[in-house]
Amino acid sequence: MAARTIACLFSLLLVVSCGSDTPTGPTTDFISIDSIVPAAGTTLVAGERVTFTVVATCTVVSAESGFTALIVQDQRNMLLGLFDTRPPEAACPKGTTKVTLTETITAPSSGSTVNALLPIFVGSSTETRAVAVRTYTVR
Repeated sequence: MAARTIACLFSLLLVVSCGSDTPTGPTTDFISIDSIVPAAGTTLVAGERVTFTVVATCTVVSAESGFTALIVQDQRNMLLGLFDTRPPEAACPKGTTKVTLTETITAPSSGSTVNALLPIFVGSSTETRAVAVRTYTVR
């Protein structure tokens, strides 16, 4: 019986020492595009109006909150959205959040590409290292 008790205790010790089944959470601020319309790889027609709709997942771990914005620009980094408004923004509280952003632009007639960027800014920072990007060709 002592051998059986020792074997049971040894098995229990092995199970406990194998680690926790609790997953670790994210360790960095991050943004990813879950879906985007128009689809990545779509060729845009110069002069036509295009509405971008993006569903993104934002993860904020280094501050209590942050925000993301949908920035649509040409190959010269010139904003293509309406000039009398700021790019659409969405709040991102600490943790992981899904957001949807929409912006309508006119595809540039003199440009070759359009970039849709989603940076995530945390806390009061005006800089970021986390940016999701999709690039479109203009013809």
